[in-house]
Amino acid sequence: MMLEKDDLPCFVSEVRDEVSKLLQLPSEDWMQDWPIEVTDSKRIKDFVEGYALEDRTEHRSAIATLIIASLDDALGGNEPVSEVLLAQIAVILKQHPELLGYWARPDSESSMEEFLFSVSPWIRSLGIMSDAR
Repeated sequence: MMLEKDDLPCFVSEVRDEVSKLLQLPSEDWMQDWPIEVTDSKRIKDFVEGYALEDRTEHRSAIATLIIASLDDALGGNEPVSEVLLAQIAVILKQHPELLGYWARPDSESSMEEFLFSVSPWIRSLGIMSDAR
């Protein structure tokens, strides 16, 4: 099942604000797509470390969304991402398969770049999409 935007914890203002404070990110009510607006490919490791420090499910989900958005930004800019960091991210995302439908584009029959996010092929390669559709 793919979640709708309003079902994602990163769009709940209290969660967004608390995660922003933990990770030292901006958080304003006008930020319609908070994870996209604060994405930072240079801080993916920081976000992974923040995820490890957080124990609340909703907060972890919001951080996982931020990690995916930042990884998409890195891959789209051809920035190097270490295999070690990718392995850590894969472990995190396996805890949140419900988040992956949007990013993996599972309904797209095409592998053409204009239909995919930069991170889509990598997410698909994880093989955890069956629960995210």
